[in-house]
Amino acid sequence: MVFQTLDLLKNELPLVQESLVLSQDFTTGLVLVDVINGFCTVGAGNLAPTEPNEQISGMVDESARLAKVFCEKKWPVLAFLDSHHPDKPEHPYPPHCIAGTDESNLVPALQWLEKEPNVTIRRKDCIDGFLGSIEKDGSNMFVNWLKINNIKAILVVGICTDICVLDFVCSALSARNRGFLTPLEDVVVYSRGCATFDFPVQVAINIKDAIAHPQKYSKLSVTSNPVMTNSLHQLLLAGSPPPQQNFTFSVITSGLEGISWDTLPGADASRRPLHGQGKGGQDSTRSVIQSTGEAMIHHQV
Repeated sequence: MVFQTLDLLKNELPLVQESLVLSQDFTTGLVLVDVINGFCTVGAGNLAPTEPNEQISGMVDESARLAKVFCEKKWPVLAFLDSHHPDKPEHPYPPHCIAGTDESNLVPALQWLEKEPNVTIRRKDCIDGFLGSIEKDGSNMFVNWLKINNIKAILVVGICTDICVLDFVCSALSARNRGFLTPLEDVVVYSRGCATFDFPVQVAINIKDAIAHPQKYSKLSVTSNPVMTNSLHQLLLAGSPPPQQNFTFSVITSGLEGISWDTLPGADASRRPLHGQGKGGQDSTRSVIQSTGEAMIHHQV
């Protein structure tokens, strides 16, 4: 019954994804959400995997790969780290990622980020990194980070897709739509760089006030117009778009070979690259995405 429902949702709300173009000329910031031991390292805490988990390991690998590219290019990176005071529980979740413990620290594959000059690290004591960025004087560290670095797009990866990532993305979209985040234009979620934790019923039932969160049934429904991509490649890292094209960006395949949107196999000529301008000089547009599909459901069967 569950899988019939998932199949129905995928048919009725098809997932539409686009390729993201990273360019030297269009500042993109990488946002890492809670890629920390307490959610990712086996046996590290109540919400950490109890055994190696392919979905979470893949997310960590993709996050580390992207972080390396951004740091090599000296592009801005922001890492949110879940970090809770022991006397302030976050119901309905069991105690997790307590400040001062290794649970709230970056996973080993990303600890090198702490020494990178282009990386900003923000410890937060709530689900939503946007709210967790608010200072006592009312200013917002995330907003300031965007403006100082003149960021026009953010690429979001991390854990958990349907909780911390979703809340942050929705808040960022709402703030952008209200004009609070100028010059931010695009909020992009990289599905392969996201994962969610596995907290099955048989585990949750033994923890007071805890709610089960089985990984294979968890899903994300995006309705607020982020761009969703599962085809992220290093773009314009070597070379420029072909001179005969008027696009600001070209698409890079998995082999890192530049091709124009017009020549992309199966491409709809009416759809343009994520950023930039088409031949007519009009700004590229994006469709509203309302998606519940396999790539974002993250079920493992």
